[in-house]
Amino acid sequence: MKKPESHSIAVDMVPLIDIISLLLMFLIIVGDTTANSNIASLKLPVVSQATQDSMSFSNNRIVIQLKPEFSDEQEQRVKNGRYSVVFNAASHSNNDDGKALKDHLEKYLDDASAHGMAGKKSDGTWDIPVKLRIPALCPMVEAEKVLYTIASLNLTDIQYAAAASEKK
Repeated sequence: MKKPESHSIAVDMVPLIDIISLLLMFLIIVGDTTANSNIASLKLPVVSQATQDSMSFSNNRIVIQLKPEFSDEQEQRVKNGRYSVVFNAASHSNNDDGKALKDHLEKYLDDASAHGMAGKKSDGTWDIPVKLRIPALCPMVEAEKVLYTIASLNLTDIQYAAAASEKK
C-alpha cells in the first residue's frame, strides 16, 4: 500500500497585512476627524445677564466681546459670517492670528500697570481678570483664537459668558 501524498498548504500573509494596515489608516483618519468635529460643536454656558460692556479702569477687569458679522443668527449661519473681537470700543479682525488684539491688550496692560490698576503675580501672570463674552451660536474655533491671544499675554483669570439667543 502506498502512502498518500501530503500537500503542504501555504497561506500568503502579504495581502492580509496590506488589508489590516489600510483598515488601521482608515480608522485613524476617521477617528481624528470625528474628534475634531465634536470640539467645534460645543455649546458655551448661557448667562441671562450677558450684555455688551465697555472696559473702564474703575471695574478693574478686561471685557472682550466676540461680535458676529450679521445681526440675524440665521443669516450668520447661512452666510458663514465672520466674528470680530471688540475690546475698548475698538473692533479687531479675528483672522489675523490676534496680532491687532494682542498689541491693543499690551498697551492696555502697560497703562493699567502704570496707573496701579494691574500688576504681575509672582508666577509672571497678570492679576487682572478677563471677561470673554461670546454669542451662543459662535463656533468654539472662533473663541479659541481669542483664548490663545489672551493666554499668550499671561492673562489667566478668564471668565466666560455666552449671550442668550434672541428669539423673535
